[in-house]
Amino acid sequence: MPDNSEKTVDYVERFKEICKKMVELNPLQQELPGMPLLEDLPPITDAFLKYADAIYKMQAEMCYVRLSGEAQNANDRIMQLDSNRTSAHNNAMAQAKMLNRWCQQSLGLPKFIDVEDDAPRGEWRVAILEVVRQFVESGNH
Repeated sequence: MPDNSEKTVDYVERFKEICKKMVELNPLQQELPGMPLLEDLPPITDAFLKYADAIYKMQAEMCYVRLSGEAQNANDRIMQLDSNRTSAHNNAMAQAKMLNRWCQQSLGLPKFIDVEDDAPRGEWRVAILEVVRQFVESGNH
């Protein structure tokens, strides 16, 4: 029986394609109008990894609170961690949107994440989490 399930996008491979295209279009990596450089990429991957870190920290704290029974004293800490996670998510989403624009406008590639800019936050959350999971698991960061 054929597998009709949707295949997961390989974001790590897609990212490598973006890097190759950047070098192909601008081998000397000179400042050119509208052309991103390889040196512009680390803030993007950093944003993905910081989002993963914020998720892990919040989950660890929530687990500790549940097991320790210190819920009363931990509310402020959890609220701060949730705020950090939200901020990290928003930054990762902004970086992904910028990468999408580079792909389409400067590099002639399809979007990195195939989600419309004005799509509901839930669609972005799922896509960003998948990107983060793949980057963390690949070790290519």
